[in-house]
Amino acid sequence: MNINIELNGHSIGVIKDAMSDMWYLHGQWIGNDSPESISFHQTALQTDAQAVMEGKGGLVVVKYYEEGNDTPGYAVLLGVIDDSLSIRRSL
Repeated sequence: MNINIELNGHSIGVIKDAMSDMWYLHGQWIGNDSPESISFHQTALQTDAQAVMEGKGGLVVVKYYEEGNDTPGYAVLLGVIDDSLSIRRSL
């Protein structure tokens, strides 16, 4: 499944072949090379997933759409873990 990602109203890329693990989604990040996408990727590389999960890091919230679904979801950026972009779904 591919996950389309938006940030602040801008489409910034796709998590390709996303794997779902309960509340978490992760997979290969393919940015669209827009300034917002490049900035997001740099932020993701610097984000400490453990700190975010412990409530000690800044939060980046993204809107996402699962392929074939027009209903958006929201998720918190966890960062890049094992070369995969990871986000945690939110209610």
